[in-house]
Amino acid sequence: MRFIKCPHCRKLISDKVAVCPKCNTKLLESKEENEKNRPAFIVCDECGESYSSDMLSCPNCGMPAPDYK
Repeated sequence: MRFIKCPHCRKLISDKVAVCPKCNTKLLESKEENEKNRPAFIVCDECGESYSSDMLSCPNCGMPAPDYK
């Protein structure tokens, strides 16, 4: 079993769960579905900067982007 971050609340959760136990976000079932539903832009939780979801971290403060894998 691996742990992943919930894309909504960022809590570490098992990669086997279908719904985040903290925020009830439905987790996507396949990488293809995930890529299709990935937002075009992310708003950084740390500094509020908007940036492309293709980037691995915020260009303003360096905070890692949410994991959409």
